[in-house]
Amino acid sequence: MTWGYNSVVLAGVSVYVNVIAILCALIALPLFIGASRYRLVDKNNLLGLCLLGVAAFLHGGFQTVIRSSPHAVFSGYVLGYSGGSEDKESSLSIYDLGFPPADGASFETAPYRELFLTRSRSDNVPSSFWDSDINEYVKCDYRLWDQQITGIDAVPVPNAKQKGPAAWQWKSHSQGRVWLFLEGLLGLFAACWAILGLSRKQPAGEQSPPHPVRRFPNKWAVRIYTTAAAMMLAWVAFVRVSDRFFQFRAEALLQDIQRLELRKSSWRDAERMRARYEKHLSTDAACSQTRCDITVTLDHWYKFRSSSQGNTRLWHVVWTAWWLAGGRWAYIEATVRVREGVVWGKDFAAGISHREDYPLIATAETTRDFSKQPWYLNPGAHPNIRFGRPGGCEICQALWVKFTPYASAGEVRDAFAFDLSCIGGTLRRCAQMSQVMPVAARRLEQDLGSDASGNLLPVTWPASTIRAMGRDAGSAAVVEVLRAHPEKSTDSEGEEEYVDYRIVETLKGPLEVPEPASLSRRSAIDLPHLPQRAIMFGFERGYPPEFVPLTDDNLREVKAGVAEDAVDIPQKW
Repeated sequence: MTWGYNSVVLAGVSVYVNVIAILCALIALPLFIGASRYRLVDKNNLLGLCLLGVAAFLHGGFQTVIRSSPHAVFSGYVLGYSGGSEDKESSLSIYDLGFPPADGASFETAPYRELFLTRSRSDNVPSSFWDSDINEYVKCDYRLWDQQITGIDAVPVPNAKQKGPAAWQWKSHSQGRVWLFLEGLLGLFAACWAILGLSRKQPAGEQSPPHPVRRFPNKWAVRIYTTAAAMMLAWVAFVRVSDRFFQFRAEALLQDIQRLELRKSSWRDAERMRARYEKHLSTDAACSQTRCDITVTLDHWYKFRSSSQGNTRLWHVVWTAWWLAGGRWAYIEATVRVREGVVWGKDFAAGISHREDYPLIATAETTRDFSKQPWYLNPGAHPNIRFGRPGGCEICQALWVKFTPYASAGEVRDAFAFDLSCIGGTLRRCAQMSQVMPVAARRLEQDLGSDASGNLLPVTWPASTIRAMGRDAGSAAVVEVLRAHPEKSTDSEGEEEYVDYRIVETLKGPLEVPEPASLSRRSAIDLPHLPQRAIMFGFERGYPPEFVPLTDDNLREVKAGVAEDAVDIPQKW
């Protein structure tokens, strides 16, 4: 839609216009230093006046154009916002679900607008406006060019639990255009008059003025410009060096974590790391070689940013200066888990600022098992390592790797293949998770491609997969298969396969699978070929059980997997 494109462009240009206007004013002011009544129209003053005129013309003229934008109306419910009642500027997500909202209405398919609300304390909206429980139906009048709301009419939804006024109206007090138009017109006149005056100035030396003439630019302006330029260059250098130094520390911590080998490194190795990062350390209350979780946290502006944001104007000034100089924020967290004098787990997490100042979150974590989920048994997956990304992360990008202590050295190496150059080594801030975890991003795409291929699991699984099932299943038992039979599905027109069974021996449990058990379509055993005895695995969340033939080798692998599940490290999923 054309209006939406124009809105985005003008809303983004507004910041640059104001910045250029401020720079013009700052450059102009030093030119007036040393002015006297004898030389009110010398080159310094004329150029300063020209720059001030440009600044006034840009600010007043652009704001006049923006406020002359055509208006539109959109009605709906405030279902999300950033900012809020305490901030001067807020971004709103308004969805039209009807009035009153239809039963079962979904915001995912409903028309919506992303609008902006700017107000002062004297013209604040009622607190009920920030309630996203669909209690108020709001009609918003807004400008098309910058999507700023200029007026709101709100009515309560029938039968809603209304916490605020029954109905209310709000009008913006900052919609006048007269003073802004006069500012722009005056600025244009001043700039044109100064340019005309500069064009008429005679070259120096053609006449002898009765009073001393300031050189152009005057010495104070030169000193101020030189000092300002030096300070800005020094600030940029300080910011970039600070980012690179933090990147160096983060990479050193990553290397220390990478050197630790699961089930091989000792308590002494963990102690050396603990001593090296003593100032950034946190441990369990009772930490010994029997059981200890050692966590190292490195912070680069993250805590300051998250704790101070919106509280003071000073924070905005400091962070804006840091951001304009190319500065980043980041946090690094590394954890070593020692059990019985041996390193059984290690985690590494990195949060790095995105170009749009939201986080890129990358994590690699050791987990006891994969939370008893049966779907890991796909042909492209591996029994000891998983790659994935969380769902519902709307203001961030994230990628995770989870692996068990029994992952191979190559798998652990892939898990900890972080590229931390986004913290300070790149000229531009990173925008993709593949820049932080390139190997994990590639492996995830390979696994997703394998899942989408539609391939079915082979009937015969390798021993490593049988062991992983014993480790990750919620329960396991040797069962006697009494009968296998199809039944009509209650959810579809097809049939489902069921198995009647009797428990012979519990291997891990208790077994909580209803009788008859619904047979998974991806079971290792076809329905007509179920043996008299099998090993049945039960999973959480109502997933169908899995069956494998009862053999000495399979039973041995299952018991080994059950033993692996007993490792005393957190289960993460």
